[in-house]
Amino acid sequence: MLALLACTGCASVFEAPTDPGPPPVSRETLARQWFEIANVYAELGDLPEAEAAYRQSLALGMDPRARHNLGLVQVRMGMEALGSAREALPPDPATQARTRAYLQTLLDRVGAPAASSSSGNTHP
Repeated sequence: MLALLACTGCASVFEAPTDPGPPPVSRETLARQWFEIANVYAELGDLPEAEAAYRQSLALGMDPRARHNLGLVQVRMGMEALGSAREALPPDPATQARTRAYLQTLLDRVGAPAASSSSGNTHP
């Protein structure tokens, strides 16, 4: 009985061990997981979600591939926005030419090859 009283407050040998939970996950692993999630969103065409996931991956220290893919998603979103705007505006050859020149300037800044003018596309 004394032994029982002396051990009051002690962990019982009959108690189940506590579950420590899952092992901690590294920032690198989390960054990689967000990167993969972003890739899936991009493939599904959910560009706003892909953008958010790439940003999360970058915040956790993902390598330059996440920054590259984020840029591609943003370009796609920008092109979609330009396409919607173009459809809402009346055709204006002067504005279209200025838009094409501006887009070519952007491409030149990143070292992309010049867009072919023989595509027959009259829209920027």
